[in-house]
Amino acid sequence: MKYKTTQTSVAPVKSADSSSSSSRPLGITVISILGMIGGIFAIVLGIFIILLGAAFGGLFGPLSLVIGGLIGFFAIVLGLILLVANWLLWKMKKVGWIIIMILYSLGLIFSLMSVFTNLASIINIIIYGLVIFYLYKNRNLFR
Repeated sequence: MKYKTTQTSVAPVKSADSSSSSSRPLGITVISILGMIGGIFAIVLGIFIILLGAAFGGLFGPLSLVIGGLIGFFAIVLGLILLVANWLLWKMKKVGWIIIMILYSLGLIFSLMSVFTNLASIINIIIYGLVIFYLYKNRNLFR
């Protein structure tokens, strides 16, 4: 380790090769940050759906409470999976790459199935396709 001498103390200086973020490409950084933001939004949405189901439980009956609870729970679980998987992607772990590839492949399949009823899903198809292509191209960087 190199040391930098100042007038009052001696402090270690990090060399450029000791930084772990220098080995992570910018594209993976952007994908993982946006994915973590998406995971946070999914968790917040899940909580909101559960609260909405509880609020409308008295108005529409207990079925709305159960449906709201199940959908909200699913959104929260999916959000947590997205958060963990994108954190692992950020850390360049192979398991994060695998989980993200599975989730984005499922998203691509569902977007392809809905393209005939919703033309806006073409944007999702393009985004999912580009992310899958980019991650697959850089698959050797994950350990």
